[in-house]
Amino acid sequence: GMLGMGPFPLEGEEDADFDALSTEMSELQDKIDAVDGWTLDNQLEVAMEALRCPPGDWPVTDLPPTELRQCYRQANRMIGVLPIGRMPGSPTAKAAVFWSLPSGDHAAWVARGIGAWRDEAIALWPAIAPFVAQIRSSEDMTMASYTHGTLGRPYSEGLVHIGDAAHRASPQLGQGANMALLDALALSEALRLADGQDALALYAQARRWHVWTYQAFSRAFTPQYQSDSRVLPWVRDRILFPLSQVPPLTSILRSLVCGRLVPPLASLDRAPAKM
Repeated sequence: GMLGMGPFPLEGEEDADFDALSTEMSELQDKIDAVDGWTLDNQLEVAMEALRCPPGDWPVTDLPPTELRQCYRQANRMIGVLPIGRMPGSPTAKAAVFWSLPSGDHAAWVARGIGAWRDEAIALWPAIAPFVAQIRSSEDMTMASYTHGTLGRPYSEGLVHIGDAAHRASPQLGQGANMALLDALALSEALRLADGQDALALYAQARRWHVWTYQAFSRAFTPQYQSDSRVLPWVRDRILFPLSQVPPLTSILRSLVCGRLVPPLASLDRAPAKM
């Protein structure tokens, strides 16, 4: 996500011209793209993709309607189902289904036909049958590709980046929304505490080590779940999983998924409060 600055307010106003803001941001992004202005500290292509279907109904099933559940074959096949609540005005619970496959296999997946895929998915995980039965064609699924990358400087004149726009990653840690919210909090605190300093530089500095740490963990975890490796899934299931059940690793993992493994605001936490 991106927050506009310059002639428009960072905070919402009743009479804010958001159409004009959207137009200006689009023009600015076109200029950045034209000069290859997205300078990255680093970038790693993830050789996996995921197919996601639009929300389907939550069927009669033994799967819990409050938990993400996934089933893997080594690290090169994965199917999952995520409860996503209800649509406004509807009492019917909804579910999102996703299927992971190696990059470059999408065309072959489409050519095989949806029936062959449903058979493969059910053979991998029989409990998924009532979910995939609602998927009628390959067009019901949307392809998503993932990469890792971090902007060297997540701001410029009149523009500041937060969330995936500043530091994209694979979804293995499930931290996308958390990271974006922490970015927004850091930006808010930087603006409040700047007191004549460059608030956007304070924001970037405050988030640097937390972002770096979580990007590193995401890169480390991703090949264990999305790759052609035979060794890493064995390590995941036979070594890492048993260890994850033993204190103090249980509390460390809890801190990791809560976004608290390292201080999320770093230098801002030590900044003196403005009087």
